[in-house]
Amino acid sequence: RAPEGVMRTLRTIIARAEPDTQEAGILRAVGYEIRRYAERAEGLAARRDGAESAGEVEVPTAAPSELTG
Repeated sequence: RAPEGVMRTLRTIIARAEPDTQEAGILRAVGYEIRRYAERAEGLAARRDGAESAGEVEVPTAAPSELTG
């Protein structure tokens, strides 16, 4: 999907006082995906930091596009 269209839709939904069931589901799904992304990014950072401090081989960082899958 086009990011511009998705963001436009989100702004429209968030601005409404009473989103319908479908719109509420979309917001819930977006929140879920944001949480999953943050957890994965946090896990990658922890593994990278742990490997560097232990003198092990550095764990490569992933680009955001590689985390969404």
